[in-house]
Amino acid sequence: MTRDNSPKKVALFYPQWQGAGYSPELYEGTVALWSYFSPQMPSIEVPVDRPGEVTKHNGIIGLKQIDKQLSNSYKILQDLNPSHIATIGGGCDVEVAVISYLRATHGPLGIFWFDAHGDLNTPDSSPSKLFHGMALRCLLEGGRGFGLQLPVPSISLQDIALLGVRDLDPPEREYIKETGIPVIAVSELMESMPEKLVSQFKQFEKVYIHIDLDVLDPVEFAGVKCPTENGVRIKQLRSVLQDIMERWDAIGLSLVESIETDKKKLSALEPIIQLVREL
Repeated sequence: MTRDNSPKKVALFYPQWQGAGYSPELYEGTVALWSYFSPQMPSIEVPVDRPGEVTKHNGIIGLKQIDKQLSNSYKILQDLNPSHIATIGGGCDVEVAVISYLRATHGPLGIFWFDAHGDLNTPDSSPSKLFHGMALRCLLEGGRGFGLQLPVPSISLQDIALLGVRDLDPPEREYIKETGIPVIAVSELMESMPEKLVSQFKQFEKVYIHIDLDVLDPVEFAGVKCPTENGVRIKQLRSVLQDIMERWDAIGLSLVESIETDKKKLSALEPIIQLVREL
């Protein structure tokens, strides 16, 4: 497909699982969520190696497969040249390719990172050596020190906000303290964006919304790779997302880290999935 007739909006199926180590359940969960999502917009798939052995390189488990798949997904997006991307992904690390593409295409954009975790580790600081816990830091560092071939445009600390974060490793806490990255607690997410974020993001016309489904309270949805108690309620998250999408042009929205394969349990996410379909 040439750039002249490229679709403006695409749904991206990217079941990368290696960022969470040996995680066949993450692959299967992404397949199930994609099936439930049933995109009505043009869709594309990033081929990934099926679950199998992963080895550590440069302090990152599964780096060789991850690097290959990130580069491939970036090329696919470049060739298709969409303006808006709705992603159903495996680990948070799929964002390194998606956000890099959108950042290179659109220039600076605000990034709302809904996640129970910070994803701010480096290969040296990570206790697990799993890349899905390094994704945001990799973007902030422009990929430096992570051993990737993918050209990763650096994003600024002023471009991001962490929302619903409640489980941080000590090095991540120190990094947030040193850099002043805005952190919005679950209790601050009511029916609209906190005013301090509205002010911070007023410089942006376009934004990206990352949703690791572990931001949700396990009482309502527990089918995630790293469930974390005291999370955001589904109704609460939908309301905040609606507010974001009314204030800004959301050029990307992702749902990642689901391991749920039961359709009935996935249906609990319908209020959120409806918004993804409407991107």
